[in-house]
Amino acid sequence: MSLQQLLPRFAAALTCAIALAASPAWAADSKEGSFTTSDGVRLHYIEAGTGDVLVMIPGWSQTAAQFKHQIAGLSDRYRVIALDMRGHGDSDKPTHGYRIHRLSADVHEFIVANNLKNVTLAGHSMGCSVIWGYWELFGRDRVGKLILIDQMPMITSNPTWSDAEKTDAGAILDKKDNYELTEADEQMMATGHGQLVGQFLLDRQGIVRWSFTEVPEGGRYMFGAPNPKELMSAVSQVAQ
Repeated sequence: MSLQQLLPRFAAALTCAIALAASPAWAADSKEGSFTTSDGVRLHYIEAGTGDVLVMIPGWSQTAAQFKHQIAGLSDRYRVIALDMRGHGDSDKPTHGYRIHRLSADVHEFIVANNLKNVTLAGHSMGCSVIWGYWELFGRDRVGKLILIDQMPMITSNPTWSDAEKTDAGAILDKKDNYELTEADEQMMATGHGQLVGQFLLDRQGIVRWSFTEVPEGGRYMFGAPNPKELMSAVSQVAQ
């Protein structure tokens, strides 16, 4: 899958996240709070309701606010908590700690600090990767159930896999997608759309930069955008 094919999906996901964040629906008893991790990062969260605990983890570039409808709809039966990961939403945006296992450790520290037990963990998109990281590090400690939304177990296929194995794993990328530029990608870089694309390509090539704050000459802020319409305009132009 080329960069030109991936960018419209990214733009659509971002549009959905912004629309959800702008929606007025909230649970009547919803409240906000914060928690500080072992390395000094303040994480913001939203919660409502009482009962069995459901902790919701948003995906990359998304925030706890996207779960407002789930909080409103489930808080009459559960204690629903939506967590802003570091670098996202109203949580701190440090210059460190953006590996998946660190995000997983943040979730575990939050659960332990609040003495939560038999938790249902629900993740959307990259939030699923955070949950899988949690499982690798801590097993089912304090966890009763997992809900995994819109994320396959393996995004990138193993070169030795058969087509059937790739399908079973849900892989949508291979080595070429991750490390080689297509002719269309190179053309986009050469025709004035290179600023935002350049940041995206860095991520594709294995340099994880969840913490970058600014897109040079055009975008605004990837997390906590002061003007989402301007950011969406920049993304839409690149995706055309």
